[in-house]
Amino acid sequence: MKINQQIIEKIIREVLAKLADKPKLLLVYEGTKNTIKIEYLISKLQEYWQVKVFSTNDHDLQDQSDFQHLAFLDASQDLLVRGALGLTDTPGSNLLARALHQGCTVLFEPSEEMKWLVKQENAAGHERVNRYRAHFLHYKNQLIEFGVCFGGIESLHPSQLHYDRRVLTEKDIQNMETTEVRVSSKTIITSLARDAAKERGIQIRVDFEEQS
Repeated sequence: MKINQQIIEKIIREVLAKLADKPKLLLVYEGTKNTIKIEYLISKLQEYWQVKVFSTNDHDLQDQSDFQHLAFLDASQDLLVRGALGLTDTPGSNLLARALHQGCTVLFEPSEEMKWLVKQENAAGHERVNRYRAHFLHYKNQLIEFGVCFGGIESLHPSQLHYDRRVLTEKDIQNMETTEVRVSSKTIITSLARDAAKERGIQIRVDFEEQS
């Protein structure tokens, strides 16, 4: 069977175009790499993102700059505190500081050991525990003020953060499960996308701050 070279080249161009149109997500994990979990996350996330994966201890993080979104998997108490204080003495905290300085969207998925710390609820009858938790809630709230989101990475979707593709279409709106989508001032919004957003009650917010 003879393979049509033109068809192959057309398919390659289409694949590359779709890949280039996806926003870039840097997924950073702490501790020992959970290969099964990370492979599962990549399989879910790569529908919407170009995904790169690193460890917080990987010194190659210092060279990473070409990304729009940063997500920390199993983020630790140490990273939370360093980030809130603006410390940059580890590869992970240095990357976090650079991402916040560049205005990138950052998401923290708290580790199991840290989840109890960042909850707002009090432990009845344990005043010292509550004071300790309040101490770290202060750091968490500081990061939120800096633009860090806390949640699950598995549900990460561009519409929940920023929509960074060049064109926002009706199909994109129909696939979104959100009440608000933020787009760049350079994003082209089709008239059908606006109609679909109005019909579904989705607000389209345009970020104009990058214009000068």
